[in-house]
Amino acid sequence: MLTNGSNGGQPTWCPAKCQCSDKDLSVTCKNVKLEGIPSDLPPFIHSLDLTNNRIPEISNGTFIVYQNLTKLILTDNNITKIEEDAFYGLVNLAELSLKRNCLSIEDIPKFIFQNITTLTKLHLSDTLLRAIPGDAFYGLENLSELFL
Repeated sequence: MLTNGSNGGQPTWCPAKCQCSDKDLSVTCKNVKLEGIPSDLPPFIHSLDLTNNRIPEISNGTFIVYQNLTKLILTDNNITKIEEDAFYGLVNLAELSLKRNCLSIEDIPKFIFQNITTLTKLHLSDTLLRAIPGDAFYGLENLSELFL
């Protein structure tokens, strides 16, 4: 990996406003008022933390090129909508956090997590969810921790 570019000592692949680690292949974009997933994320990252931004929705195919991602933190955003194939392509994801968002039962499509069979931790606490469609957990045979 290339490091110490003109991005304040950050790896040259690091998106603006974010902190990155060559060692962990992680990107952290906390508290930077993002209104969407950065379009310039490199496809090889393993961890992405977008805590406390202003992301309103996750569209189909958003993460399709991030097949190496093992940890995705979307905590404390204004997410009100997640499309059914939003997490398609996350074939190695082990941890997903959607806590402290504005999600309700109408916002969780059936089979939403079906393509994330490697998921072991799922955080859905502090949302507006009062019930979750049973089909939402279809395919999560490795899920060992669920936080509601």
